Amino acid sequence: MKKYRNFLATIMFSFSILGVTSITSTAEASFACKGQVKAVSRSITKKAAKWQARATWRARVAKKHGPTYAVWRFAEERSSSCKKSWGAYRCVVRAKPCM
Repeated sequence: MKKYRNFLATIMFSFSILGVTSITSTAEASFACKGQVKAVSRSITKKAAKWQARATWRARVAKKHGPTYAVWRFAEERSSSCKKSWGAYRCVVRAKPCM
C-alpha cells in the first residue's frame, strides 16, 4: 500500500510540474511588444514636460495599437531625457509598448 501511495504521489507531482510549465509557456507566448514609439513635449517645469511627454506617448500608442498597449510600466526599453533650453524643458520619451 505504501508503494502505491508513493507511485500516486510521484504521478501527481509530475502532472503538477507539467501543468505549471504549460501555464508559464502560455503566459510567455501571449506577451507581445510593438515597435518603439517616441513622444516629445515642452513645458516650463521639468515635471510637467515629462508628464506631458508620457501622456503623448500613451495617446500615440493607444491610437496605433489600442489601449491595452498604452501602459508605460509594461513597456520595454523605456527611456526619457529632459533638457532645458530657452527657459523651457524639452522632454523626449521612447519605449516599446507591450501588453
